[in-house]
Amino acid sequence: MHTDYTPRFDVHPFDYTKEYRSVFGPFFILPELNYPGTGAGEYRAAVSRMIALRKPDVPGFDERLSENQASIAKTYRVPLHCFKRHLEKYIERETFEEAYPKWLFQPHAKRKFRLMVSNIVSLFGTNYREDTKSVGYKLKPGELLADGKKRAIADLGALRTDATAWCVEKIKEAWSVPFEFGKLRATYTKSSTKDNLRIAFESLLNPRGVEFFYHSDDSCVGAHCLDGLVYFNGDIKACDGSHRQPLFDALKLLLCSDKGRDNVFAPALKRAFGYLSRTLKVRNKHRKEHVKYKFNSARLYSGSVLTTTINNFANLLIAFALNRRVPDPSLVTKAQFKDAYRLAGEDVGYQLKIIDCSIPEDLQFLKHSPSVIDGHVEPWMGLGVFIRGFGTFKGDLPGRGTFSRRAQSYIHGVVQSRLNWGDHIFNDSFGHLMSGMTTKMSPSLFEIDTSKSVGGCQRRIPIESLSSRYRITEEELVDACKMIATSQIGDRIRHPVFERLYAVDYG
Repeated sequence: MHTDYTPRFDVHPFDYTKEYRSVFGPFFILPELNYPGTGAGEYRAAVSRMIALRKPDVPGFDERLSENQASIAKTYRVPLHCFKRHLEKYIERETFEEAYPKWLFQPHAKRKFRLMVSNIVSLFGTNYREDTKSVGYKLKPGELLADGKKRAIADLGALRTDATAWCVEKIKEAWSVPFEFGKLRATYTKSSTKDNLRIAFESLLNPRGVEFFYHSDDSCVGAHCLDGLVYFNGDIKACDGSHRQPLFDALKLLLCSDKGRDNVFAPALKRAFGYLSRTLKVRNKHRKEHVKYKFNSARLYSGSVLTTTINNFANLLIAFALNRRVPDPSLVTKAQFKDAYRLAGEDVGYQLKIIDCSIPEDLQFLKHSPSVIDGHVEPWMGLGVFIRGFGTFKGDLPGRGTFSRRAQSYIHGVVQSRLNWGDHIFNDSFGHLMSGMTTKMSPSLFEIDTSKSVGGCQRRIPIESLSSRYRITEEELVDACKMIATSQIGDRIRHPVFERLYAVDYG
């Protein structure tokens, strides 16, 4: 390995050609967007996200944040106890025999695979030796990312997931009930339905005390301060690599124990937590090479069934720390409140970044932003999400017939799936690409997760609201929409407006 502990793998340049995307257009040229392959540099970039120091130019900063997590159980004992009572009030605990079939047969992209694994387990039993094996760490293929970035995901294996995932959904459902402590209201938004997003944005723009909305490592905060209303987007830098053993221990106690005794979820959850202490094995997919990492603390391996819950717990602790620093936001200025938020993150071991908001459209939660129309809050998907990777497909474009026919059919399905992303001029401009062709394709082939935005649009989004978010003129946005409205299969589109949309939503 290299001196910075990243893998030193041998990858031939030709190996990059083994990973590709079909580009058929209309395709938006975005200089900031790249298609990293699976090479030596990408392995280094992906592993560094897990092992890099936070603020390496500030001596002792990363060590101090890690040490701060050692005291969370004691420092935040009271709010944690209240949240525990809150969780137990709403959680519906079921035995394995009751909950496992519901998890197994629920609609899911991997339902057939889960059924196959379940049959194997029923025939041959659970192989507990799997629990002690190292966890594979694989580069995520086919992602469009900024220059120099590459992400990896842990491969814990189907048997480990089958043994532990069945109880997690019940925890998330109970966690999604808003929790109030003093003037703080912390709300986990479990899914980005239009109704959930309306509630979030309405609360952030009209807070009762401190409104803290979060989903995994994504968060938004709003409050009335001494000098007016403040709301902003929060971001945990290097979230997966910032969790340490005290946080895992506190969360395990919160979820597994009830009045000093293990609950029915405990065996599965303890196994899931145990996997996060296993050796991490990074394998070169092109050669017989690998590097193993053994951490002195459990780490969050993205891909674990606990990923969302662990990140939720981190944001909840940040909310507790913020409430501890600012029990009453009306007594501090907006600047003081934002500084308190940054310091609250450090109090529980995280480096935070604030994306300031001066108008409602600046808010961004689960890739959505709000518009206030006649006193009504209407959420809409960020315009940068529309153009990112549009007109491309990872690997070979599926379907039958000529490439052009397959492209038209695929684009038709993508545009149709986005009709509920927002009722506005930008979405209208894609309408001509709905060709009405009926070539059958599996819904799972579309890279658009339509479950993330369900429910109808209730208000038409005015063009001035869209242009306000991206700090462009209405004329510039109309000009960009005209380019989309006249585009056809095979076209490549470049315009400064599109670069601006992507920079705002993904910058």
